[in-house]
Amino acid sequence: MQRGGRLRAEPPAPGIRELVETISSQHRVIVVLADRRHGRVFTWSEGTRMIEHLRVEAQDEPRRPEAAAGLAMISPHRDESERRHFVHIARRVTRIHRATPAAYILFGGPEEDLAVLRLELSSSTRKVRLGTIDVPANAKKGEVARAVAEFMQAEQHDFQRQVVDDLIAAREDGTAVMGLRPTTDAVSAGRAMLLVADAGYGKRSQVEALFRRALETGCRIQVIRGDPALHLAGSIGAHLRLPR
Repeated sequence: MQRGGRLRAEPPAPGIRELVETISSQHRVIVVLADRRHGRVFTWSEGTRMIEHLRVEAQDEPRRPEAAAGLAMISPHRDESERRHFVHIARRVTRIHRATPAAYILFGGPEEDLAVLRLELSSSTRKVRLGTIDVPANAKKGEVARAVAEFMQAEQHDFQRQVVDDLIAAREDGTAVMGLRPTTDAVSAGRAMLLVADAGYGKRSQVEALFRRALETGCRIQVIRGDPALHLAGSIGAHLRLPR
């Protein structure tokens, strides 16, 4: 639109913006490494570098003079100090998840410390899938990235295999369709409940139009990467809504 002699760029279609967020959130991970002294929070997305958002180190509580005799006298404020440490980490995780929702939160560190941290997490993260990686809180960034990539590769393989198997089984009993034309017809008519598509399928403009229509009709979208069974079955399909 032209106004005052200048061209103003039109905002992108809401459907495409929502589409990008829907797809990317399926592969976004928040990584939390924590123990009683250290706290680190990262985000990881497939195809992008790992970003570290928080690195904290709790201060050691000073020992009392009585500890010189060999007794490990712990300050009565230590428990509260440790709780504040975990609360600080949990609040940062919550803020990150609210700003850019993640599909997974992965934890690394001593199990007893992670149990305390999980209790402090906000209810807004309760529906996120949780997992653990075997890395210490002070691990190098590259080590953390490798552990997350290995976890997600195994997790996504199992998840995608189940999604494709369910779709093929549903087609056999008549509650799903596969192939471009039947899937397009179902999505266009608002009969699709879940659209499943290979990440590399079709022309971009064609796929964007189909995804936009799916979002308009309340159809969820699941993108699959490199599954041979889905490729053989047509690379795209949809579960159908049950008739009312």
